Amino acid sequence: MMTRTKTVMLAAIKVAITAGAIYLLLHRVDIQQVLTFRVVSVAALVSTLAAAMLLVFIQAVRWYLIANAVGIPIRVSKAIVAVWFGHFLNNLLPTSTAGDLVRNFTLRYEGGQQGQWLAIFVAEKFAAMLTALIIASWSAATNALPGMPWEVKFLVAAVLVAMLVGYASLAIVGKLLSRHLSPRLRIYLSEIVSAIGTLVATPLGRYALVCSAIINLGMAMIFFMASIVVGVRLDIGTCLFVVPVFSVIASLPISYGGWGIRELSGVHLLGFVGIASDAAFAVTAVYGIVNLLSCLPGLFAGRIFVRSAKVQRSARNAERALHTDDASVGT
Repeated sequence: MMTRTKTVMLAAIKVAITAGAIYLLLHRVDIQQVLTFRVVSVAALVSTLAAAMLLVFIQAVRWYLIANAVGIPIRVSKAIVAVWFGHFLNNLLPTSTAGDLVRNFTLRYEGGQQGQWLAIFVAEKFAAMLTALIIASWSAATNALPGMPWEVKFLVAAVLVAMLVGYASLAIVGKLLSRHLSPRLRIYLSEIVSAIGTLVATPLGRYALVCSAIINLGMAMIFFMASIVVGVRLDIGTCLFVVPVFSVIASLPISYGGWGIRELSGVHLLGFVGIASDAAFAVTAVYGIVNLLSCLPGLFAGRIFVRSAKVQRSARNAERALHTDDASVGT
């Protein structure tokens, strides 16, 4: 009962944060002015949607690579179905990570050690955020970004360093305090540290990092193309800084699918470089709508995903029952 109440409360808090962000956004922009923007390039809109769907395939490849690097062999076809369904749930449910958790949870039925499904989830998020922050830091160092406060650039670099230090600290703490941790927590911590380590220690992990970099570069390009759709002039260097930053913020499980937080962050960051609030909102709105449309095939993938998960769970339970019977016979 308490767990259900806690879940409802967390969902309500995320909806409230989304509503609050949208409220602040509506007070920052002139909606009447936003509505004057029109699609000025249908070709750019179609290309933007096609690119967004292509990124879903690359995300599936990244998940496939990380899972196999950790030691859970899944097929590319399963990865495509699972990631697309997860992408759909991320936009549907009151958190931007619910779908990712669901598809990773089903890895329990693929075998592997206890806690590996969670470790793969963490490693995937780590790869996405790490490469996003690297791209943003690189853009800040190589592009003028006139008007962007040095505090914002410094904060991005500081978060990048904190991620690397945090991983190193996690590995050290895991070794020093392992005997004082519960067996379950020790296993999960060990698996998470190991999974993140595979990103640089194994060829598959390094390929996954490359995929993450391509995904973040692709999202910046999609945002740039979204600006062309509504006739707003944006510099690609600006997109390479702004998009990774607001993508990291929107990926945090604090809002409903990242909505509101993504748009408010985008408008705020673009404001620093001289883009009017109404124009910035128009671009971020197109970007968000394209992201939403790209998840729709996941609705059809969901049926395949659920059926496959049921089969895998049944097979896993039968295998466990067989082992239990064998153990009983042996005794």
